[in-house]
Amino acid sequence: MTFARLILKIPTTLNKGFKKCRKVFAQLDEANIGLFNNDQIKQAAIKLGYSPSDQEIQQIFIASDFEMTQSLDYKEMVVVLAILHLLRGPADDEQIDDDILAAFNVAEEAFLSFDSSADGYISKDEIQSMMEETYTQGLPQSPAGGDPIGKLAGRRFEELDVDGDGKIGFIEFLFALEGWAADGDLSETESDEMEED
Repeated sequence: MTFARLILKIPTTLNKGFKKCRKVFAQLDEANIGLFNNDQIKQAAIKLGYSPSDQEIQQIFIASDFEMTQSLDYKEMVVVLAILHLLRGPADDEQIDDDILAAFNVAEEAFLSFDSSADGYISKDEIQSMMEETYTQGLPQSPAGGDPIGKLAGRRFEELDVDGDGKIGFIEFLFALEGWAADGDLSETESDEMEED
C-alpha cells in the first residue's frame, strides 16, 4: 500500500469503520464518562460482530489498559478491537461488520507496507520513503532545490510517534489513523503543506 492509497482510504473506508466504533462506544457509555469496564468492552466487541471468550477479553483488556486504571477509554477500546481483528478466526469474518473489518484490514495492510524492514516498527526513513514514492513518482527534481517531501514526512512522523521514542509501533499507527479518520480528509492538508514548503 502506498501513502497515496492510504490517504484515499481515510475519508471512505477508515472513516466508515471507525465511525461505527465511535457510535457503539457512545451508545454503551450510558454514564457519559468516556470509560469502559471489562463487561462493556465485551458488549462493544459483540455488538461490532466479534465473539470473544471471557478469558480473551480479560487478557486483551489488561494488555490494552495502558494507564492501568481498570477501565478503557475509546482509543484503548480501538486497541482491543484491533487485537481481536488480528486474532479472529474464519468464522468471525461473517459476523464482523463489513466497514469495521475493512478499516482494520486497511490499518494492518498499511502498517505492514510501511514497515519495510519487517521489524515491527516504522522508522522516519520508512515514512519518508513511502511519501517520496507517492509524491515524486515520475516527477523531475525541483530546480529550486529543497526537500518539501522530507519536511512533510518529518511532520507526519512526529504525529505518528506519540511517545517520542523515534519509532512507530502498530498501536501508535492505529491511533493516528483513527484520529485522521475522525478529522476528515488528510489529502487536503497534504496539498496545503506541500505548497507552503
